[in-house]
Amino acid sequence: MVSSELDQTESEFLQHVPCENCGSSDANSLYTDGHQYCFSCEAYVPGDGREGSPRAAPRVADGCLEFGKSQGRYDNLPSRGLCADICRKYGYWVGKSNGVTYQIANYYSEDGTLVGQKLRDKDKNFKAKGAMGKELLFGRQLWNGGKKIVITEGEIDCLTVAQLQGGKYPVVSLPQGSKSAKACIAANYEYLDQFDEIILMFDMDEPGRAAAQEAAEVCPAGKAKIAVLPLKDANECLLASQGKAVMDAIWNASPFIPDGVVSAKSLKARVKEKKVAPTIPLSAPEELREMTKDAREGELLLVTSGSGSGKSTFVRQNTYNWFHKQGINVGVAMLEEAVEETVQDLVGLHLKTRYRQNPEATTEEAFDAAFDEIFESDRLFLYDSFAESVEDRLIAKLHYMVKAQGCKVIVLDHISIVVSAMDDNSDERKTIDRLMTKLKAFAKANSILMVVICHLKNPEKGTPHEEGRVIKVTDLRGSGSLRQLSDTIIAAERNQQGENPNIVLFRVLKCRFTGYTGVAGYMLYSPQTGWLEAMPSGWAPESTGWEGQEEEGGDF
Repeated sequence: MVSSELDQTESEFLQHVPCENCGSSDANSLYTDGHQYCFSCEAYVPGDGREGSPRAAPRVADGCLEFGKSQGRYDNLPSRGLCADICRKYGYWVGKSNGVTYQIANYYSEDGTLVGQKLRDKDKNFKAKGAMGKELLFGRQLWNGGKKIVITEGEIDCLTVAQLQGGKYPVVSLPQGSKSAKACIAANYEYLDQFDEIILMFDMDEPGRAAAQEAAEVCPAGKAKIAVLPLKDANECLLASQGKAVMDAIWNASPFIPDGVVSAKSLKARVKEKKVAPTIPLSAPEELREMTKDAREGELLLVTSGSGSGKSTFVRQNTYNWFHKQGINVGVAMLEEAVEETVQDLVGLHLKTRYRQNPEATTEEAFDAAFDEIFESDRLFLYDSFAESVEDRLIAKLHYMVKAQGCKVIVLDHISIVVSAMDDNSDERKTIDRLMTKLKAFAKANSILMVVICHLKNPEKGTPHEEGRVIKVTDLRGSGSLRQLSDTIIAAERNQQGENPNIVLFRVLKCRFTGYTGVAGYMLYSPQTGWLEAMPSGWAPESTGWEGQEEEGGDF
């Protein structure tokens, strides 16, 4: 509430004009109703042609201390290196309340009404008078737009920066320090948008740095800059004879860039590091390895084929090579089989026999020796459960494999069974979209290779995939995110009913790293050893046999 003695007319600021009372060239403000108020000497001139004393009381809200009645004066503040002139300009004065001497900071509303005050005693105890809202900016009444404005945490730093600039350029401060930064900046969005640049010169301690980041996020887009000081704050710099460093910090303030946006100029070290990012070799035809340049950490590799056409065998064979031959820790979630079956198949690969299908052909001693030889290094970790009904629980277990077990490759066989186990699988596409996004982010964030096996859609007509149908990237079952979010997509084609049922053609459907696609070589499956053996580079069968002559072939 404003005193009834004061001008109650709603008015808006027009411009700064000289003050006849104190001689200030820019602290006096002229409003649309003709009234004037000097924020330096607090002289008030009524509007609408009415006569009044130039020392008439300014508009003051209830609860605020009045300058004259509080023995107010503008003093030099030698302990802070501040002069009385800058204090007068900003309305930072010394006065008494109940016999106690305070430094008093005046806070004004948009129409020039004194609405709140911060009082500080000699022991640095603070109290508030009037309505000290979090939206108030100390010194705001002096400035209305311009090239740049500096915002500090407190009044002393505000006065410091203003004094260093000769009181000529906009400087304001927060009402409650760093804790009020985000809310105060957001509340003053339209006011701050009148300036081309917003320089946040907060304290250099951890709360100040964090507050600067938060405040910058709510500033008008593209205008926020963050100043860096050599000492804790602007006043400390002034007292250490480093006033020039404060000025340099204003001119050298760095533009704020929100998370998720980076400047190319800052990426030199990261680019150099990226050049030597570890490659994860593939057990595959030479043509495929050349077309993809193998796989890389941070990528999502998707493998697909028709049912029983080689995708799981290809991935299992690579898993064996990764953890046993390459010494890479691998985590696997083979959701269509028990962990015992996964281990049996890996032992069979090591022994070059299909152990799970014919265990009696291997002695117990041979099994034990093979088991110890490939698993003694403890580099393989298995997901011992059926598919989770909530994908976050699955991700949490994969995260454990990476963080606790040091896995650099994670294998998920297959994504469709994960989706089918979820409670909200009524919309398969959206569920796959969400899961693929999480898996891709997981691979990037942890710098691991994520290998995902995916099924194909049944063709509406024509030759089925299991009989040698050419696989296209649009054949992936479930969602477009499968092809969009994958870095590399490898398809295995096999004609189970043709002349060469154990010949597998590999096709690169996508490789973001190289851009190459197309036929990527052949491998020959051995029903005796369970291995896919790469055929020589350039080899192709004389006949694909895809015209349909029946011949017995193993299901793999």
